[in-house]
Amino acid sequence: MTYSLIVLATLILVFLYWLVTKTLKEGKEALKEMSKNTK
Repeated sequence: MTYSLIVLATLILVFLYWLVTKTLKEGKEALKEMSKNTK
């Protein structure tokens, strides 16, 4: 029981980390595009 909870928590943390890095990358790209359009 405890082992499966640890595995589940690890998977959730990895998923959240991946989601944050993906969002940051897309956000940086969007900012670049916005700065290009404003100039």
